[in-house]
Amino acid sequence: MLPHRQSHSQTANRNVIRDDKHAVAVATALSEQYALEARQRDEQRIPPDVEMALFAKSGLLGCTLPAEYGGADIAVSTLVDIIRLISIADPSIGQIPVTYFGAINTLKTLGAEPQKRRYFERVMAGERFGSATSERDTRHARDIKTTLQAKGDFYLLNGTKYYCTGAQFSDWLQVLALDEEGHLARLFVQTHSEGATLHNNWTGFGQRVTGSGSVSFDQVVLEASQILPAHTLYDDQLSLQGAFVQILHAAIDAGIAEAALRDTQSFIKTRSRPWIDSGKETAGEDPYIVSAIGLLSVRYKAARALLSRAAEKLDALTTQRVTAKMAATYPLLWPKHEF
Repeated sequence: MLPHRQSHSQTANRNVIRDDKHAVAVATALSEQYALEARQRDEQRIPPDVEMALFAKSGLLGCTLPAEYGGADIAVSTLVDIIRLISIADPSIGQIPVTYFGAINTLKTLGAEPQKRRYFERVMAGERFGSATSERDTRHARDIKTTLQAKGDFYLLNGTKYYCTGAQFSDWLQVLALDEEGHLARLFVQTHSEGATLHNNWTGFGQRVTGSGSVSFDQVVLEASQILPAHTLYDDQLSLQGAFVQILHAAIDAGIAEAALRDTQSFIKTRSRPWIDSGKETAGEDPYIVSAIGLLSVRYKAARALLSRAAEKLDALTTQRVTAKMAATYPLLWPKHEF
């Protein structure tokens, strides 16, 4: 059995999300708190360890779990709102849980009942999932070099992953690898397993504190319960998985856009001067500026409306089997961009 190591999150006094309305209220409160020092974290590359612990303690980690496992089973549209709200305050923190919720969705889709019970119990205890799926210097996203090799009753994982969002703040890594038959497998690997090394080498100039460094695996020992048959998700059936992950990324973009628009309006009102020939007392009265801000506001509201509509479509489809006709009608259902 896997050792149950100390989690990043404190399980004592953890909140439990009751329903969609409660989830949004909790996310709103977190967003307000995250906004206070978001600029300093980004400028100084301060890891959001405290903030991610608050996220775990808030109960939002379990908000998408089915009710039978203790979760609130919130709608996709509600989760989209949560990610958007958090991203308004700090897009790095908005980015980190996207891979986490993607892992939960994969378990819902592919996990056997014992796997669901095992991992969902740990989710409710506050344990977190990071990503270790992408690779560099390959022909395309599905050209994976990381390998999973059977050794008796166990398996050995070897390879290197990049852009490992949230890995630095996780208890588990979700890893994509190819088995000996060339089948794609999704693995759940404890972050500090022997042979797993996290490299804090993320140097991106945007979203600087997502913990998206690289992770290397050298003869990491796994058991069968840590393996999901990802090839069946991508090769043998259509799925909502790709659409689910992509709409959460769109929610991050919406949050960034809303924050940028708010900051622009604030700058114009408090710091910008009017053009000398405008005949206006303030920059906010300049008709050209008013027109430009109005156009940006309309475009943002349109984007929000499209985001909401897409989320409602996914909610309507989650209880149905995805058919080829549905996928043709709703192109966002294709899973090929999930990586």
